[in-house]
This record gives sequence, C-alpha cells and structure tokens, in this order.
Amino acid sequence: PVGVCLRIIHDNCAGVYVVATLPEFRKNGISTKVMSHALQDACKTGIDTITLKVATDSYAHLFYRKLGFIDVFNCSVHDSITG
Repeated sequence: PVGVCLRIIHDNCAGVYVVATLPEFRKNGISTKVMSHALQDACKTGIDTITLKVATDSYAHLFYRKLGFIDVFNCSVHDSITG
C-alpha cells in the first residue's frame, strides 16, 4: 500500500486518526481516494458522525475541508515541556 487511513468506530461514531501517503506518491490523489472510500464505507454501515482533529490552517485542515468536514470547535493545547 502507498496510502492508509486509520478509522476507529464506536457505536455510531467514527474517528479518523491517521491519513498518510508515502512521500514519493503524494500529490496523486491517493489520500483523497482513501478518505473517500473510508467516508463512503462509514455511511454504508450506518455511521452518522465522523470526527477528526487537525491543526488549524494546516495543509491537512484544508484537505479535510475540501472533503466536506466542517470546524465544530477550536481548542488550544499548552505544552508544559516546551513552553
């Protein structure tokens, strides 16, 4: 495989935790196809909520928005080790 998506399902909710493509295969639509399949499969199996977390305004944030995800809330994380 050159692209993967880790989706964990609990009750009627799916959480997307990893979407990755090998560097030499990026920019070929692989992540879009993998995510589209994961989303379609979730809908077919009765999942009514799909969640993920992503850094605001990152490449991934824009990618997920293009797939139809919306921002529900923002949160700040304080790293006590570095700052």
